[in-house]
Amino acid sequence: MAGSNEKTAARQRFKAYRSSLTKSEYERHSSKICSHLESLRTWIPGEVVHVFWPMIERREPDIRPFIQILFELPVRLVMPVVSSYSADPVNGGRLRHARVNSLQNFRHNKWGIAEPDCESFVSENELDVIIAPGLGADRNGHRMGYGMGYYDEFLSLVDIPTICPIFSACLVDKIPREKHDVAISVIVTEQGVVEIDKT
Repeated sequence: MAGSNEKTAARQRFKAYRSSLTKSEYERHSSKICSHLESLRTWIPGEVVHVFWPMIERREPDIRPFIQILFELPVRLVMPVVSSYSADPVNGGRLRHARVNSLQNFRHNKWGIAEPDCESFVSENELDVIIAPGLGADRNGHRMGYGMGYYDEFLSLVDIPTICPIFSACLVDKIPREKHDVAISVIVTEQGVVEIDKT
């Protein structure tokens, strides 16, 4: 219970920080995050890349400029689509991975999250790199999401590099870990790239 309370408090703190950013701070930090993501492009060419479309209204780092760069590269770009709103995984997970044929054609699910308006999907086994959202993370690579467990389910199905862009104020020394949490490979903030040593 203590760990759960700590995670709740951390989520509230990370959300409060995002809300506190001025428009110029948000844009400046997001731009720097995009620049650092570009520095990781050696991971990208020739790959199948899963990336999330940021929820700007929730002040997720605005990585849309970087997504535009990915879209113009010779990569297969996919984005998540919620396949079930149930609390329990369905057929291994509640996310599907839709091919991105346009950065203009989106529909919004019941939570207001933009999803590709596409009926062509790839399996987890076809992915090579994941760029995953997060409210925060710690220096051991433990990512904190919104508490619904969608990405933890997804990440438990694969063993590939996972990159998480967050603001530096949301990178902390330690986040309480639960058994279903899956560590990520790289954290990208406006201050730089943090590679996680999983050995």
